[in-house]
Amino acid sequence: MNLVYQIRKRLELRLTGQTMSYPSFLWLIVFCMILNACNGSKAYYKRGFKLEEQGLIDEAAASYYGALQRNRNNIEAKIGLKNTGQTVLNKKLEVFTKNRNLDQKREGVYSFIRAKEYQSKIKKIGVTIEIPSYFESDYAEITQSYLLDLYNEGNDLLNQGQFSIAELKFKEIGNFDSNYKDSRALGDMAYLEPLYQTALEHLDNERFRSAYSDFNKAISRDPDFKEAKALKDESLELGTITLAVVGFENATNKGGLDKKVTAYALDALTSINDPFLKIIDRENFDLIIGEQQLGMSGVIDEETAVTAGNLIGAKTLLTGTVLTFGSTKGNLQKTALTGYESYKVKKLNKETNISYYETKYRTTTYTKYQKKNTVNVSFQYKITSLDTGEVIKSKIIEDKMEDIMVYVIYDGDHSNLYPSRAGGAVNTNRNSKNELDRLLNGKRTISSTEELSTDLMKDLSYKLSSDIGSFIKNQVK
Repeated sequence: MNLVYQIRKRLELRLTGQTMSYPSFLWLIVFCMILNACNGSKAYYKRGFKLEEQGLIDEAAASYYGALQRNRNNIEAKIGLKNTGQTVLNKKLEVFTKNRNLDQKREGVYSFIRAKEYQSKIKKIGVTIEIPSYFESDYAEITQSYLLDLYNEGNDLLNQGQFSIAELKFKEIGNFDSNYKDSRALGDMAYLEPLYQTALEHLDNERFRSAYSDFNKAISRDPDFKEAKALKDESLELGTITLAVVGFENATNKGGLDKKVTAYALDALTSINDPFLKIIDRENFDLIIGEQQLGMSGVIDEETAVTAGNLIGAKTLLTGTVLTFGSTKGNLQKTALTGYESYKVKKLNKETNISYYETKYRTTTYTKYQKKNTVNVSFQYKITSLDTGEVIKSKIIEDKMEDIMVYVIYDGDHSNLYPSRAGGAVNTNRNSKNELDRLLNGKRTISSTEELSTDLMKDLSYKLSSDIGSFIKNQVK
């Protein structure tokens, strides 16, 4: 009987309530899957047998292999694969022998590897095919000769300055023997030397970030390679931008915003993961420059800026101003709405004398509450060069944040409450019912304007830090 048909009939029995336990049903499915795999295995075996009769040995071996993938216990398929698989393996070994006799070392080495891979593949399916031991010794001999050729070619390429090709040669040697002569060290040299020279070029051309990155790659491969470590440190020192952050101004009538913005901005700036950015905050700034005062309105006086820059070792100064601040604390709005409550009425079908329940709806009321709090802020920052007093970047960032609370209260059973349509009739639409259920379980708390203000300041500060991070990357290539 067709397997699909059997399963369908058992499923029909189960759905119609006729006797058949759930575990029995599962066992039936498992049994059918196993039986189906066995039938598939037999089909692959038959195909393999026909192909073998026709002399198509490679194809026959593949079919026997497919049969065993579906059923490892197919003895006929094992016997078939044992014979045809050995023939396929012998043909691969013949290719190896031919390449060896022609002194084609690379082709010989990799043809034997392919033969070994085929042997391993067949073994994993439960069939053993043999490679005579003398092939192993022949492979070892040709491999050593091939590795020596690779080694000599790699050295010649190094001397010619063809580092990338040389690296591939030494890498291939490592795939066979990671301790072959000094091939590992030479492979490192083939990788490191061009990288080191490129890093030197970056450094000479004041591309400090690129130089730092390449020197760091070299150190990761060989910590003691030439002067890579010292030059990496030099690249960082020459490229680092020291940004002095002073207290921001507050141009609004909301007190304390300047201190809040400064604190959050410093926190966000110190989270920038860039080795070329060094932050000096206002406290350390004041300690370093003592009584020296900078004009914070407009462009900084050039002489004062240069003096301060020399004192603190900073190259740039970050200033900012909170331009506007607004907050709206909403009132709690309360709205009485008409809805419908469902209930069941028991009735009798006079024709069949069978009782049933009919759903009815009666009008009721429920209450909807809603409130919204909103905060908006605009903020300007400037980055000024302490070498020239020039404003090299200025930007206004503005944003708003709001929180909305909407919920419904109903004294009766929530599951029986339905909204009404625009015309006043009951609305039993599933989406409308789900929306009402969501409001019945809606949140009944809302963030205050102070909380929103704090969160908004944090967001603005991280937008600021993102801008500064991009600015530093553009400044230090």
